[in-house]
Amino acid sequence: MTNLETAKMTNSEIISDEIYKELFSSYLDEQVGELDTADIDELDPVYVSMFEFYRSSSPEGKSNIISYIKEIVGDTASIILGGIDQVEALGELSGSFELKYNGDVVSGDLQENFLSNFGEDEEIDDELWDNGVAEVRQD
Repeated sequence: MTNLETAKMTNSEIISDEIYKELFSSYLDEQVGELDTADIDELDPVYVSMFEFYRSSSPEGKSNIISYIKEIVGDTASIILGGIDQVEALGELSGSFELKYNGDVVSGDLQENFLSNFGEDEEIDDELWDNGVAEVRQD
C-alpha cells in the first residue's frame, strides 16, 4: 500500500488493516510454521497429539486444518471488533464504550473494515469464504 493510499484511509480502516495483517501475515504464518518445525519433545503435552495428527495428515488434510485455523482466527477477531463497534453483544456488557486512536474515535466500523480485507486478499478469500467466514461477513 502506498503512502497516498494510506493517507486516504480513516483511522478505523488503518487499525482494521493492521490487525488483519498482523493476524494473517505475521502471527498465522508463524503458528502454521510451528506445526511443521516445533520439536515435539519440547511441547506442552496437551499439544503433542494435535501436532502429531497434523504431521501425519495428507497435504489436503493439512490444508483443511490450516483453513479451519484461519477461519477461527478471522471469526474471533471479527467478534471482538464487532463488540468494540457495539454491533455484536459482548456477554452481559450493556454500557457504551469507544476505542480511540490518536485522539480519534475508531470504533464503529472496525468489524466491517476488517472483514473487507477478505475480499481484497484472494488467497485468504478462496480459503476462508468457502469455509464459513462469509457467514460472519453477512451478519
